[in-house]
Amino acid sequence: MKFKLDENLPASSSAILANAGHDIDTVADEGLTGAPDQDVVAAATAAGRILISLERGLGGPPARPTANPPSLTHP
Repeated sequence: MKFKLDENLPASSSAILANAGHDIDTVADEGLTGAPDQDVVAAATAAGRILISLERGLGGPPARPTANPPSLTHP
């Protein structure tokens, strides 16, 4: 399988998946460190890769409220 690993994953993740026979690319390898989420998702999609990230909410609604009501706050 073809994967793109987000910058928030340990560097060892790339080696583990590559040793398992997967085709691995990383956000850092592509120079996308610190890029907006939509750019990272677009790059993975364009390359036909599955994006693996630890980021909570990645791929959620593009517009988020500036202030969350208490019922929507995360710990």
